[in-house]
Amino acid sequence: GQAAGRLLATELRGLRQHLRRADNLIVKISLARLVERNLQWQALLYRHGLLPAVGESAPVELAERSLLQPLQHEFAGMAQMFAELRGDPEADWGERLQLRLWFKPQMTINAALPPYLRLAELLQLEPDAFVEALPQAAPMKPSIGWRNRVGDILLSIGGHGIEQGAQEATASVRLQSG
Repeated sequence: GQAAGRLLATELRGLRQHLRRADNLIVKISLARLVERNLQWQALLYRHGLLPAVGESAPVELAERSLLQPLQHEFAGMAQMFAELRGDPEADWGERLQLRLWFKPQMTINAALPPYLRLAELLQLEPDAFVEALPQAAPMKPSIGWRNRVGDILLSIGGHGIEQGAQEATASVRLQSG
């Protein structure tokens, strides 16, 4: 039990160090899950009397819980995809015509930005304030017009990913702070 506890403590320090440096959203969420699993194992070993009571762990640092840089990368990738969508060489002439008529890349990028900005702003808050403020965050709102119909559809699909990511972040923050 003691050896397992030492290994888990060492692993947790390493995971938290990687979590501080992670700049990719998927990596950050995956590392948060690994931290959660590590803590669950430590709690299980403690409940079965295989580990002594663990002292209070270091509080979660802003660099560990922040998704600012991963969100910036995520938004940049999405914006690049929208900007390049019209120039798809595999699209036939009908698809290219429809994209020209019903897809405005810059309008789509502009409409996608506010939820990212709001989430990035929220992520600077302390965990309790973040969890409290998150339900008040405005969802991504497509323009609901014919000028950018394709962009509106893409945003309505992508908006669910941001909301799910925000829910994942909330759960992770709750676990790591309490």
